Amino acid sequence: MLEKNRAYICGIIISACALLLFSHSISAQGQKTQDTLGNAQEYIQIAQQSEKPSETVSIISNSSYVDSSGLHIDGEVYNEMAQKTAMDVQVNATFYDTNGKVVGSTGAFTNPEDLPPEENATFNILLKSASIPITDIDHYSLVVDWK
Repeated sequence: MLEKNRAYICGIIISACALLLFSHSISAQGQKTQDTLGNAQEYIQIAQQSEKPSETVSIISNSSYVDSSGLHIDGEVYNEMAQKTAMDVQVNATFYDTNGKVVGSTGAFTNPEDLPPEENATFNILLKSASIPITDIDHYSLVVDWK
């Protein structure tokens, strides 16, 4: 009986160690992906897209810079729908302060505005300096809308 209990306990310990190593492996892989892509949410979204294409239009890249006219957000969207043209595609930006409070929003249509199936389009959003002080903005979020 004692031998059986030792074997059982050893099995539990080995399983726990294997689980810890597996968890560490996933965590390390996620960190590497986070460093490569900029954030973990993008990694999750890409993994879901590769498994099953969704019927949506998604933002595939974006970057921002500030100049004398204001804050610019440039990027690209992709129509994932295999058989539907996305009409009047618009990207909307919401701007937040350091406390997560919304300080403003604006948007822009893509170029081109109508996006055929499995095609890309670019966008450029400009938040003019006069409308919201750029120094009040800590971060932004983007959402794509279409008909």
